[in-house]
Amino acid sequence: MLMMRFKSAYEAYLNFVKPICLPYTEELRNNSFEGYSMEVAGWGKTETKSTSDVKLKVRVPVIKNESCQKIYKRAGRTITEKQLCAGGLESQDSCRGDSGGPLMGQVSSMENWMAIGVVSYGPSPCGLRGWPGVYSRVTAFVDWILANIRP
Repeated sequence: MLMMRFKSAYEAYLNFVKPICLPYTEELRNNSFEGYSMEVAGWGKTETKSTSDVKLKVRVPVIKNESCQKIYKRAGRTITEKQLCAGGLESQDSCRGDSGGPLMGQVSSMENWMAIGVVSYGPSPCGLRGWPGVYSRVTAFVDWILANIRP
């Protein structure tokens, strides 16, 4: 997880970087987000195997960590409580070059968009049916973010 602090608005990024809400309430921290449909966005590799010139997005379902662990155990990976998994639909996934990008969506009755994950890794090739992408779970890092976000 990376945070950057600027002394003033960095105008070169204003078209590409926007603020997003954090899941900091107790209700949201205790939410597994399983079953929610979220969006992941980035400039990563596409079906043409090259990175995109425009930011792309795809909607992916968040799945149970236990289900994800069964899948990734076959690849010698462990899914922890600091991670979440989303996707697993054919050709609908984050990919190389998307790492660090947001997994986001609207949660419950909240109007604002919330960052719930950060792209970490996934299957190779990307978008394999039955293989979800793996994300860092933002709620696991909210205390650190809040402690370090203030000047």
